[in-house]
Amino acid sequence: MRTGNYIVPHNFHVVDDNFPIPGDGIVGIDFIKTFNCQLDFTTESDFFILRPNNIKQAIQIPIFHNIDNTEITIPSRCEVIRQITVSSVDNQILIPNQEIEDGVFVGNSISDSKNTYIRILNTTNSNKILNVNKINFEPLTNYKIADLNDSIRAESILSRLKKNFPSAHKKMLTELCSQYTDIFGLETEPITTNKFYKQKIRLRDDEPSYIKNYRTPHSQQAEISRQVTKLIEDKIVEPAVSEYNSPLLLVPKKSLPDSKEKKWRLVIDYRQINKKLLADKFPLPRIDDILDQLGRAKYFSCLDLMSGFHQIELEEDSRNITSFSTSSGSYRFTRLPYGLKIAPNSFQRMMTMAFTGLEPSQAFLYMDDLIVIGCSEKHMTKNLTNVFELCRKNNLKLHPDKCSFFMSEVTFLGHKCTDKGILPDDTKYDAIQRYPVPTDADSARRFVAFCNYYRRFIQNFADYSRHITRLCKKNVKFEWTADCQHAFEHLKKQLMNPTLLKYPDFSKEFCIITDASKEACGAVLTQNYNGIHLPVAYASRSFTKGESNKSTTEQELSAIHWAINHFKPYIYGRHFTVKTDHRPLTYLFSMVNPSSKLTRMRLDLEEYEFTVEYLKGKDNYVADALSRITIDQLKNISKQVLKVTTRNQSRQESCAGKGNKNDKVELPKQTTQEASKPKVYGVINNDEVRKVVTLHVNNMICFFKHEKKITARYNVEDLYINGTLDLGQFFHRLEKQAGMHNINQLKMAPWENIFDNISIDTFKKMGNKTLKLLRVALLNPVTLVNTKKEKEAILSTHHDDPTQEDTQALQKPWPGLKDITFGKV
Repeated sequence: MRTGNYIVPHNFHVVDDNFPIPGDGIVGIDFIKTFNCQLDFTTESDFFILRPNNIKQAIQIPIFHNIDNTEITIPSRCEVIRQITVSSVDNQILIPNQEIEDGVFVGNSISDSKNTYIRILNTTNSNKILNVNKINFEPLTNYKIADLNDSIRAESILSRLKKNFPSAHKKMLTELCSQYTDIFGLETEPITTNKFYKQKIRLRDDEPSYIKNYRTPHSQQAEISRQVTKLIEDKIVEPAVSEYNSPLLLVPKKSLPDSKEKKWRLVIDYRQINKKLLADKFPLPRIDDILDQLGRAKYFSCLDLMSGFHQIELEEDSRNITSFSTSSGSYRFTRLPYGLKIAPNSFQRMMTMAFTGLEPSQAFLYMDDLIVIGCSEKHMTKNLTNVFELCRKNNLKLHPDKCSFFMSEVTFLGHKCTDKGILPDDTKYDAIQRYPVPTDADSARRFVAFCNYYRRFIQNFADYSRHITRLCKKNVKFEWTADCQHAFEHLKKQLMNPTLLKYPDFSKEFCIITDASKEACGAVLTQNYNGIHLPVAYASRSFTKGESNKSTTEQELSAIHWAINHFKPYIYGRHFTVKTDHRPLTYLFSMVNPSSKLTRMRLDLEEYEFTVEYLKGKDNYVADALSRITIDQLKNISKQVLKVTTRNQSRQESCAGKGNKNDKVELPKQTTQEASKPKVYGVINNDEVRKVVTLHVNNMICFFKHEKKITARYNVEDLYINGTLDLGQFFHRLEKQAGMHNINQLKMAPWENIFDNISIDTFKKMGNKTLKLLRVALLNPVTLVNTKKEKEAILSTHHDDPTQEDTQALQKPWPGLKDITFGKV
């Protein structure tokens, strides 16, 4: 064999030109051993190196790779592996099983298109020359690539999600979430960032802010180091060289009820940076607008983003501003950190952009809270699928432990949303009950702000809160008067016993009922449901000093003018009705050429389309009460119920001579001992509650009966869902109705038909959980004695002479036999 100037002697086998080998020859093992051959791939060109014993210098023979040939030879009855070149724009390709010629097969192969190896089987008795262009292939991106760890991860996520799956929808939710396990995150995984939005931080000036670190206890330094290391591993922070520095500190996290381990949260004090930040304004959605759109919802699903702010990446030139330092060095955030004043609005912008296209009938979002709604199982499933697709598209990760599905009621933005209406968050009841009496202007301001959040549930809010609001003004001496205390107690009571508000139905006409007193005006927005006007929202406000001095007509018109503008989001652009108990106003709105000082106010409402109707004062009990509770009545408020007197009732009482204080019914005050007693309980002896008003439930009608007279009745048909009574709402309505009639205790027989589908234990449990002031006594069941043996046993136990069992003796009122009746079946 000649190579260059060298001749290498060796015995070779010479074959015909058509011998099926890919090159000009094959070097055997005997040749490699004889000349100490090696392959050298360390340089740019590959070499076959020979070291003959008679030559000191090694011989290098260049290796020419013949992989560009489009034709390859396959020997008969053989399976071979060959390297080929594939013309593809995709780097990763899949070559599926295929028969490229009769009896010649190609096996499955995944490889690089520029360095492709395939396995070929020739089952024929002749050699085959194949054109590689006949081999079919497709991009690997056409397939979902499964990781060996994916199944373990999916099982972990599904096990967490299933804790919040209702049993009725568990199968459907398991199938749905199994397809979207990639959109849920785990604490052990690094937090990813969204694909479409980066945050820029803008400052008022370029002067760096460098604040020295606070001194931290030695015991906390290890925890700080551990948390910073975790942030680096998750690529949330990175080492930095920066002129900025903000101090860090550890604050304790709220411990779990059954955990004694103390946990800490690492926070950065960005107060000085916040002073230099330019506002990054983006409007947060109005909470009442969100709640108004939940009218058709039967099911609610709440989704929560995992570490939401950290899913937003910071622009490179903004990262140094977030710098902080520890004993091990200086670091900066690569993601939007907690503590910057622009963070909430920036996050809301990102969420709005991510879920653009979702209709109000599908989902609503507020910060990192995302609520998906549905009016049926199919509708909810479709809406969840749309939301999950957007999460996958934008690479947003949800927290599996904080996602809840198919709930009939949900606490969202501090409100309890149900398929029937809205209530305040009942988890705040305990905090309300224990709310301390304000001792200065700041604490008074905080209490009013807390109540103001739920003012839509409080009748006459403005009239009561004004006593406390006055103390919040500048140059006003803080003096907590009896009026303030009564207002404070009343507002707490109203929050503890809220009115169920209906969701607005924009396909129905709205009605505004207004009324005004000398000190304030009130209004209620209602809609007609089966002939009954149910409240959608309450509103009230105090009159200014000047407005308080106006005439009655001006005040009533002011109430209408204010109420229409207040409820504008509901009524603008649609016809509605205004009802007032001041008859002259109905003529004002029907006059062709009014000539009075009221005209300007009336003209200001010309853009609205409405009809004014007269409502008798005796029928205007809601709006009238909103504006007419007096301070004297406030002083007589018991902790049980607030008695409101309308003008019509006042006139009737005056005419009937009922104004005498001695004739007023004094409600019993509830003592601390009574407050601790169960609200629903069983009596031992029915005589204990003989004079108590009886509650009957018959054919979805509840009525109160005292002796032989029915004192009140109301309908509970709307509280039945698929034939099942909503006990929580039943007790809410029961307590409200009892309060309207000054009733603080009821008795009820355990053989009422309500107990056909509800156990007494369930009834007691829900009643004790829901009722605040009302108590319900369950009567002791009457024992029916049918046999002579049972009769003799009772006589032997309770009668002096066991032999007496004649009819006259049985009719005597023996002790212990009050609740026993003899009879025949």
